[in-house]
This record gives sequence, C-alpha cells and structure tokens, in this order.
Amino acid sequence: MKRRDFLTSVAIGAAAGSMVTIPGCLPHEKEKNGQPDEDSEGKVALKETYSGSQRVRSGIALGGLGTGSIELRKNGQFYNWSIMNNYPFGAGPVFTIPTWPRNDWEDSLMFFLLRYQVEGEDPKIKLLQINDGLSQGGMDSIEYYFPWMSPVTDIEYRGRFPFVNMKFSDPEMPFTVELEAFTPFIPHDVKNSSLPGVYFNFRVTATGDKPADVMLLGSMRNLVSYDNHEKYFTSFLKEEKGFKYYD
Repeated sequence: MKRRDFLTSVAIGAAAGSMVTIPGCLPHEKEKNGQPDEDSEGKVALKETYSGSQRVRSGIALGGLGTGSIELRKNGQFYNWSIMNNYPFGAGPVFTIPTWPRNDWEDSLMFFLLRYQVEGEDPKIKLLQINDGLSQGGMDSIEYYFPWMSPVTDIEYRGRFPFVNMKFSDPEMPFTVELEAFTPFIPHDVKNSSLPGVYFNFRVTATGDKPADVMLLGSMRNLVSYDNHEKYFTSFLKEEKGFKYYD
C-alpha cells in the first residue's frame, strides 16, 4: 500500500471511530459544536470551536485581610496560594512544595470529591472540579490508573466578592451539589474581617427517584513546614459523630 493510500485509510478509520462514539450524529450537522464535519477535501473530521472566554484565568480570592489568600476559579480548582507570606505577594520565599509523581503542585494542595452509592448499584466517586490536564485530585494520569474517579461534567459558577457560588452536576449523578465558599468580610470591622479562614458550605439536592448514600470528602495537603523538603509531616485519622477528619 502506498503512503498516500495508507494515510487516507487511517484518516477515514479514525473519523469513522469518532462518529461511532457520538450516537445520532451525521456529517452534515455542521452547525453543532463537537460534531463530525467535512473539510474542504470532503473528509470527515470532528469540528470544535474554542474561544478565549472559556479560559480559566481568574477567580475570587478568599482569605482574611492581611492573612493571605487562595483563588477559587470556575473550574473548581484553587490557584495562587499565598497564605505563607510567600512570593510574589509577600516578603517570604517562593512557595514550592514537593509533589509526586509529576502533578502540578497547586493541583495537589486542595480538592473536594464525592463518594455516592445509589441503591442497588456500585459506589462511584466524582471530583468536584474540571481539569485541563492529566493531573486531577492530586494524582497524575488518573484517567489511566483511576478511571473510576472522574471529574464532573458541568459547573455553574457565580462570583461576587467575598462569595463564590458553584453548582456541580453530571449525567451520572442523581443529584446536584451546590457550594457556597466565602471569607468573613464585614465593612468597618477589621477584627472579624481578618480571620485567617475560608468557609465551605455544601448542599446536595436529589434529582433521581432512588435513594442514594452520599459522602463528601475534602483533601488538603499538610502545609506545616512546607519549605522543608527533607522532612514530611503526616496527619492522623480521627472520627467524631457524623464525620471523620485528619488532624
């Protein structure tokens, strides 16, 4: 087989595979984003449109006055950690923390996920975030090693300082999850507006007709002595009535 014929057959085979994974799609549906389309040579390919407005470039900074902040963006991830008086917003050194295997250090610092089990079905886990790369939930390449732990498909985001309101949904979940994240910010009240903390209020609303057991999990990297790369500090699991936590 000639090289040109081989490349043509590969392109047709790949396009056919794309069409199979999208039931009900036809090549002439050009007006729909993410649908098979024909190029100038009549070959079928998957056409998508990406705009600059879809980039996750900013969010609401959460943190007390003078205590540093973390930025919660519309993809559910936390960015720009500056709670250790660290560079570039403070006088301290650059904030670097060892991670493993190769995930971005910000990806591993904090995230939320859900473990839920619908009556009569196997339990599932969903990350309350949407990721641009392979590192999710503090682990590298979870699509290959942890396929059962996938992120939600949709996030509705509303930001109004000092509040961030997010609504997480996914076709697989028989419920929606709403998050209200905020930092105490009271005009003319410096004392209470300087509390070094962030509140996360969650609400789960059922949308299915079967009972489901839902457990909310929050994970945050232990940042004690973060700049000491020769020593790691660990936490211990504790259990109270109605919840468990590491201390």
